[in-house]
Amino acid sequence: MRRIIALAALLTLVTAATTLAQENPKATPPPSGERESSTRNPHAQLGITGRVYIGDLAPDFELDGSRGAPVRLSRLRGDWVLLVFAERRDEFVLLRGIESDMDQLGVRIVGVLHEKARTLDTYVARDSVPLMLADVTGEVSTIYGLYDSAHRATVPGFLVLDREGTVRIAFVGKHLPPDEIARLTQFAVLGL
Repeated sequence: MRRIIALAALLTLVTAATTLAQENPKATPPPSGERESSTRNPHAQLGITGRVYIGDLAPDFELDGSRGAPVRLSRLRGDWVLLVFAERRDEFVLLRGIESDMDQLGVRIVGVLHEKARTLDTYVARDSVPLMLADVTGEVSTIYGLYDSAHRATVPGFLVLDREGTVRIAFVGKHLPPDEIARLTQFAVLGL
């Protein structure tokens, strides 16, 4: 009887180990001289993920700006900042309609876009738009928890940062109409 119980326990352990090995196969290094596939996502390799919460100090970063110079977020302290994340500039330029309202509140609109800096420079030369920053690799969006590595796209969202750089509002994962963004920003700034 003891032999049957021991044999059943051993069989259960072997079955569980085999199933686990099939679910989690260990990666084997490529043969010498071969390179790993270059289609792998660098964010997954580095394990970069983030999330920013209300009350947190916004993580600092520096990106190439649409006005020809790199912009560091910490240098914008002293002003309220509406930090908008978007995949493309076409999604961001809709905020031109609220730019004068934001100026009256003392809020700077800054876009973090999954675009090349040269593309943004060309666009700014043609149209008057708020400051746009080029996050071509998605690294900054990832730090803020706004990068979908499976689709290699920036997730829409925005944050309102106070004069010290503290997050007062964080809205992630959905586009809002510009007037709603303006209303929420006004609430953060004035408490109305």
